Amino acid sequence: MFTTIDRGYTAAEERYRNNSLGAADGNATDLLKGIGAHFSSAVSLNELIRSSLQQYGGGGRGKWLPIDKLFELVNESLVYQELLRAFGEHLCQDKISELRDYAKKICADITYLDHAGNTLKSSRRSIFAILTLMDKVQDAPKFVDAELSDKDLPLNWRTKPGTKDHEFYSTFIPNKTWTVGQTWRENVFDSFLGYQKLMLSPFFALKTVSFHDLDPDAVLPFIEDEHNIRHRQGHHGSVWRVKIHPAHHDAHEVLLSTFFSDVID
Repeated sequence: MFTTIDRGYTAAEERYRNNSLGAADGNATDLLKGIGAHFSSAVSLNELIRSSLQQYGGGGRGKWLPIDKLFELVNESLVYQELLRAFGEHLCQDKISELRDYAKKICADITYLDHAGNTLKSSRRSIFAILTLMDKVQDAPKFVDAELSDKDLPLNWRTKPGTKDHEFYSTFIPNKTWTVGQTWRENVFDSFLGYQKLMLSPFFALKTVSFHDLDPDAVLPFIEDEHNIRHRQGHHGSVWRVKIHPAHHDAHEVLLSTFFSDVID
C-alpha cells in the first residue's frame, strides 16, 4: 500500500492514453495531445468547460470537472486557440510560434518522483482551465515560466513578508512560491481559489490499494445511481446511494455496482 499524492492523475493519464492510442479504427488522435480541433472556434473554452461540469451526487454539494473532459477540452489545439484570443490574433510570427510552444508546455507531461521514488505525472491542464474560467488566460505563460503545475495544486496566496507584493505558494510544497507582485487584487486570488476546487477530484486506481492525500476542499467524484435511486431522510440528515463517476476509476471490467457508496449529508 502507498499514499497517492497526485490525486490519481498518473493512473488516469495512462488509462486515457491507452484508450486513445488503442482505438479500434487504428487512426485515433491522441486524446492527450491534439483532439479538440473539431470543436468550433466560435465556442470558447470557457463555455465548453462550464457546460461539462458535473454535479456532485447526493445532496448537490459542489461540482467538478470530470478528468476525461479535462483531457478532451484542455488540449494543444484549444489551448493555442485561447491564447490567440487572449493576446490578439494579429501577432508577428515569432509571437505566434511562442504561443504554440506555451500550448505544448501546458499540455505536456511533467514527470516527478514521490517520496517513495515512484515516477508520477502531471501537466498544467487544470491551471489553464482555472485561468480560462477566470478570464485570465493571458497569465498562463507566467505560470509556465514560474514552473508551477497541477502537482502544486491546491495553491494558496499570501502577502510576501516585508512587502506589499502577493505571492502564490504550493500547499504541499510551501517553499515553492511565485511572486505575482501587485498585478492581482485580493478578489482575483479568491476567484482562483474558488475555481481550483473544480479541478481537485481524484481518479481512483481501484486495481491497487492506495491512500489518497486529498485537500479538504476536494469534491469526491460521486454521482447518483440513476438505476438504483435511494434517498432516505432521518433525524440527523439524508442518505443517497451514489457511485463513482465512470471517468474516475480504472476498473470498468467489474460491475459498477461494486463501487456504490452511501453518502451521508
